[in-house]
Amino acid sequence: MDQTCDAPPADRELLDFAVDLAARAGQVSAQGFFGEWGSRRKEDGSEVTEIDLAVEELVRDELARHMPEDGIYGEEKGSTAGVSGRRWIIDPINGTTSFTRRWPLFSNDIAYEDEYGPAVGVINMPMSRQMVVAGRGLGCWVLTGESPALKSGHRVRVTRRTSARGDSGTQSGRLAGGTPHRSPPSGVPDGVDGLHR
Repeated sequence: MDQTCDAPPADRELLDFAVDLAARAGQVSAQGFFGEWGSRRKEDGSEVTEIDLAVEELVRDELARHMPEDGIYGEEKGSTAGVSGRRWIIDPINGTTSFTRRWPLFSNDIAYEDEYGPAVGVINMPMSRQMVVAGRGLGCWVLTGESPALKSGHRVRVTRRTSARGDSGTQSGRLAGGTPHRSPPSGVPDGVDGLHR
């Protein structure tokens, strides 16, 4: 089934800006991960750390400097109205519970929406130095390393296949960007086929 979108592609410079901003947010959160910080419970019972607040403040400051007419919604500080009709959405540390337990399973999430809807999304996982980046009409990439850039990232593509299974070891047994499907070793119960030694 083909779907079309009447919305124009996102601005490539805007996508590059969001990647850079998420990388900077990741530096702050990665440094904080190994440092000392305080935390408290919010009214909804969830935890917020000083690092959550510092990351959101960094992102808000940069957005105010570079995109002063855009609105902002941040998980920690709520909404700031804009006049452009565009809005940035920030989750400074998605996975604060993991962060507070010193589990490196958190991300810095930044999204941008314009008059056509979602335009840019960035999920930065600073502890594994990976970033998933997408721009409406531009594509999706997985970036790795300390200085992520689209030009050095791995472009993710959607497969036309309708089944995840195929002849092991052949092209038809591959998912887009993935590896051949392998049958589980004998004796492995159904539903546990993702576990291999």
